[in-house]
Amino acid sequence: MDKCPICRTNNADKKNVHLIPWFLIKKCITQRGSGERDMELSFSIEPQKFTKIYTGRSILPESVDEFGELHDVQKENHNPYSRDNIICSECEEKLSRLEAIFASQFTDNKIRKAFQAKLDKINNHTIIVDKKYEESLYELLIQSIFYRCSIGGFNGFKLNVEIQNKIEINLRKAFSIENFKKIKQNDKIVYDYKFPIITTSFFISEGEDTTKNFIVINFSRFPYFIMTGKWMFQLFEANKHLKSTVEWLYGLQSILNASEIYNFVKNKSHIILLEEEAEKSISKNLIEYFTQKRIIGIKQTIRYLHIYTIGTKPENKITQYIYQRYFIHLNEGKSEFNSMVHAFLDLKKIS
Repeated sequence: MDKCPICRTNNADKKNVHLIPWFLIKKCITQRGSGERDMELSFSIEPQKFTKIYTGRSILPESVDEFGELHDVQKENHNPYSRDNIICSECEEKLSRLEAIFASQFTDNKIRKAFQAKLDKINNHTIIVDKKYEESLYELLIQSIFYRCSIGGFNGFKLNVEIQNKIEINLRKAFSIENFKKIKQNDKIVYDYKFPIITTSFFISEGEDTTKNFIVINFSRFPYFIMTGKWMFQLFEANKHLKSTVEWLYGLQSILNASEIYNFVKNKSHIILLEEEAEKSISKNLIEYFTQKRIIGIKQTIRYLHIYTIGTKPENKITQYIYQRYFIHLNEGKSEFNSMVHAFLDLKKIS
């Protein structure tokens, strides 16, 4: 067994290490947003792959049947949000302490109260700063999320090797502190590398459907970006990248100027709570973006399968015919896999 990359002492023996902290995604990926363990019910959507569903052990079969026919290739056999044997149990407990502090300092109730209070705003977005929450602990938790997603290869995500190593060094130094598992939210810690971080969030009113939100991680580097339900985290490698970023981030960059906003939140444990119109705009952009990517992906799959099964690159009209037949079969209740098979069989009938 490999050694834990953080402490380099213990074996990487921990099973089910969450790449993204459970408290950030639990209401997004569980049935009816219950947030309960083993009640996961989520879908993975990638451009050139069939949609996959992951269900926790406590999800009843009839709940899955509501989504129609599913081929075996559309069923996730392993939890996409966790990995085995990437760190040790000891380091995982220390990560859990960082998570617990963030979760207790930025509860849904506190955020709702802050939203209603007359706090500082920038472009009509509310800035929440917790002065009782030591910024070094806040930043290390966010660094650790990107780190875990990188070493766990979440959706193919990878940090630059130098940045990953620096975060690893930070975690190793912090976790060497005596009684770290009992560290408090106002305890200052010292580590070697800091990175500009901007945290934003949608405002979720009480009773709102939390399962409509997305979990998205970009392959961009300037900045690194992850959306976890209502939360959005940006990590920049250096201050100079705050001004030079060209990433769209589904409209977030046009809503919030990174360089401008960072002047307000630098070295502060913060959340920028987006106003309602900004939330609607980003959500709309996300849906449109993935819809277009999905359409492109389906057509690329059709072309690939045509070359693989028939031996020639299809003309555009053939691709379009298969594409249309695919959706006809999909609307009849067939699985994505079987719909594609039947679409090609339809082509065979008219050839």
